[in-house]
Order: sequence, then C-alpha cells, then structure tokens
Amino acid sequence: MNLVPFELHLTTDALPTHRLDDFVAVCRQLGAKPLLIELAQGQVVQQPMLSKVALLPDVAAALALAAADADFLKSGGT
Repeated sequence: MNLVPFELHLTTDALPTHRLDDFVAVCRQLGAKPLLIELAQGQVVQQPMLSKVALLPDVAAALALAAADADFLKSGGT
C-alpha cells in the first residue's frame, strides 16, 4: 500500500493567554506542531492552529484523522 503525506491544519477559536500552554501540550500529545497566527487586524487577531504531516493511504483516512484530532483538541487532551 502506498502512503501519501497529508498536511493537516486545525484552527481553533482564540484562546486566553493562560490556555496557550494547554494548547501546546495537546498538540504535542497528537504529534503536531502548535502555531499561533497573529493578524494585524480583524475581529479575531489570534488564530491558534495545530499543524502536522501524516502518511496515510487516502483522503478518507486523512479526513478521519483530522476529525479525531479535532475531537481530541476539543476535549483538552482527555
């Protein structure tokens, strides 16, 4: 079976400063890199994002992994 690299990006709602360490910890639990995108203007100027590359067989597997990671992220890593 050929595996294809899929790059996954999950953006969350803005987080208060005291929650950023938790976000980083959950990203690391998922084998992902935490990113904090800061925009110059707009209603929301902070966009926390999880980023990772996974070798998977197809798009369906990538979507399933993204959904599972999103659920884990929402749960706070529990």
